[in-house]
Amino acid sequence: MQFYLEHNLAHVSIEIVYRGAALDVPRVILDTGSATTLLSVDYVEQVGIIPEASDRIHNIYSVGGVESVFMRNLDSLKVGGATIDRFSIDVGGMDYARDINGILGMDFLLRAGAMINLRKMTLEFDA
Repeated sequence: MQFYLEHNLAHVSIEIVYRGAALDVPRVILDTGSATTLLSVDYVEQVGIIPEASDRIHNIYSVGGVESVFMRNLDSLKVGGATIDRFSIDVGGMDYARDINGILGMDFLLRAGAMINLRKMTLEFDA
């Protein structure tokens, strides 16, 4: 699949399924520097992913600082031709300077066998 650059950051679109409801999520940064996949609570609330009283809140650390997040188990996460069932994501406020809906991290990229070709600007997956 093709990815595109915006502000020199690689962006893709993904599809999530949560409790049977599917959602296309555009403007997701492809980030080999992120250990986990993080999605914006403001975007994923469309399929019922919202904070609950029983959620365990934990902190993630990045170049931009610390962010408090909660975790959700998706039915699946799909990028291009790669789908991983029963995939866990972090969900947070993502109040960054950029207009993004998520970060696709190494947790997905490694499990899916991702190959990033910067010359062709493609993201491919082992079959």
